[in-house]
Amino acid sequence: MAVVGSGFSGIGTAVALRRADIEDFVVLERAGSLGGTWRDNT
Repeated sequence: MAVVGSGFSGIGTAVALRRADIEDFVVLERAGSLGGTWRDNT
């Protein structure tokens, strides 16, 4: 499974997957770090 983006929703989805004992996924982010809009506006 691929989670596209590491903003609020992407990070939340990754956390939910891990809590459901799902480990076979990757988070894709085009920027060099996590955070999405949070990163861009700080």
